[in-house]
Amino acid sequence: MPVSCKSVASIHHLSGAAERAGLQTRQIAFAAASHQGEAVHTGLAREWLASLGLGVFSTTPVMHAARAHDLATLELDLNYILARDPDHVDALNALGYTLADRTRRFEEAAGYIRKAFELQPDNPAILDSMGWVSYRLGDYDMALKYLRQALGNLNDPEIAAHLGEVLWVTGDRDGARAVWRKALAATPDSDVLREVMERLE
Repeated sequence: MPVSCKSVASIHHLSGAAERAGLQTRQIAFAAASHQGEAVHTGLAREWLASLGLGVFSTTPVMHAARAHDLATLELDLNYILARDPDHVDALNALGYTLADRTRRFEEAAGYIRKAFELQPDNPAILDSMGWVSYRLGDYDMALKYLRQALGNLNDPEIAAHLGEVLWVTGDRDGARAVWRKALAATPDSDVLREVMERLE
């Protein structure tokens, strides 16, 4: 999958190893890596890499901020990257997904994600973000369209978790369980999948 910073999504799984982290968390880490020399005013991006086993950085206070779900610090770093490079697709996707997932600023989130989508329309991380923000906006048909496309492009547990959640909410619980079970068989250690299944079932 392209190194798309979307995985902000799951800052709620930062303590996992890279292979167990959600798509969005991995994408944030990779996006941060691409601009780590610029987003140094907080150092949060580098700490995500370390927490995912993708780097050797160790700024303890910043790590605490990440694990505390410090949305303000995250926004600061991603906006810093975008001020330097407004078309940085990873940062656009990461910021949009984070706002869609962790706030109610859905229209603002959609703006960032749509711009990322214009730049990389086949990127599964961005397709996942398009689906997730559509879901948060209440457009379930579009959410299913984008999430199915994303999962077709990349068999990833976080995308499967999202698709299953939308199927569940729209009443297709058998379909949701089928998606989750298939993804769990491929990635049995996925924290993202287990969280959504425990929350909804």
